[in-house]
Amino acid sequence: MTISSLFLAARDGDEATLTSLIASGEDANRRESSGRCALHVASRAGHTGTVQLLLSHGAEVDAHYASGTTSLMLACLEGHAAVAEKLLEAGAQPNATTHDGRTALMAAAQRGGRELAAILLRAGAVSEPPPHDLEQLLLRAVGTGGGSAYAPEAFAAPSAAGSTTSESCTSATSAACLEVSGDGRAS
Repeated sequence: MTISSLFLAARDGDEATLTSLIASGEDANRRESSGRCALHVASRAGHTGTVQLLLSHGAEVDAHYASGTTSLMLACLEGHAAVAEKLLEAGAQPNATTHDGRTALMAAAQRGGRELAAILLRAGAVSEPPPHDLEQLLLRAVGTGGGSAYAPEAFAAPSAAGSTTSESCTSATSAACLEVSGDGRAS
């Protein structure tokens, strides 16, 4: 499969080429068979201007891959706070989930993105009550002073023995959940 000029321009942040392609009739919502679109590509690459350009030409803000992955999730996974803010301003749903239940907040926490997690929580991202894995990712993201929280094993289902949620973060609806000291205790 060849990559279209639209997708290459989105990946490279080439706004002039993107503008020209759209002006000549290219659909800003063009999708590959996987459901991927130019907005996904630009969001993952962190090109805020390109994201804005695509949105201004009608790109669907909550378009998703076949798996349910959205542009907001991709921006969060890659640590692009400015792109996440732009998508949220355009109406991206902060609580959208993939088919296996992952959210943008989980992606931000996986990335170790305190700023991203705070942006999402302010935009209404919730997890009631927070799953143990999300809580642990959030605690790692904010409690280590910005170190990497990449831990794919944290997305595994809880064990049959059951995991318990600690008292330090009982609701992801509160920005206070992010006020965690370096030792992992809520302040």
